[in-house]
Amino acid sequence: MIHRVDQLLRDEARRYGLAFTCRRCAQFDDVDEACSLGYPNAPHRDVDLEAAEEVTLCKAFELW
Repeated sequence: MIHRVDQLLRDEARRYGLAFTCRRCAQFDDVDEACSLGYPNAPHRDVDLEAAEEVTLCKAFELW
């Protein structure tokens, strides 16, 4: 899912510590920097909310 980034999202991500990037997902393999389920992760592996206009959220995200 692609979600627009606005100031409200930036503020809430900081305030509530929202996690949505691959590096915070239980399916992320640190060694290969890849998704263990085989999903492409370039669009959401590292997201800078201060610079991004939109984020791609993964349907398989599982917080570890």
